[in-house]
Amino acid sequence: MVKDCLTKKQKERWLRTVEAYFYRKYEEALKSGAISEEDVSLKSDYTLARCVLMITAKAFEPLSDVGKEMLENLSKFI
Repeated sequence: MVKDCLTKKQKERWLRTVEAYFYRKYEEALKSGAISEEDVSLKSDYTLARCVLMITAKAFEPLSDVGKEMLENLSKFI
């Protein structure tokens, strides 16, 4: 097991950053005109949230070759 490289404060700050980005993009999606009332008519349908989550994830993808390789390896193992 690898030692955690982030402190609790750093993780909390990181999660707040990702959360804020997600909510900003979620609101932009609702206001964009790209989806209709029919698209989000079911209260228990998380499709919009899932789509925005994917947009959020793309914004935080690693840029370096090392980071891309780490992402690929982690995707295979977890």
